[in-house]
Amino acid sequence: MDGAGCTWVKSSASGPVTNSQSCVEFTSKADGDVLVRTSRDREGGRLRFRESSWAMFIAVVKGI
Repeated sequence: MDGAGCTWVKSSASGPVTNSQSCVEFTSKADGDVLVRTSRDREGGRLRFRESSWAMFIAVVKGI
């Protein structure tokens, strides 16, 4: 599950970046899947979601 060469985007809900705060970052892969990671450990584990699952997650979080 590699995000090399991808442009990572910080979630707008993460707030300002400080040394004591973690941010959620995500990127879309060429196959449509979405990778999610924490900015505290950018080389660590990542979660991978199918595009449809990610869209459903975002809709629930936004209350759509």
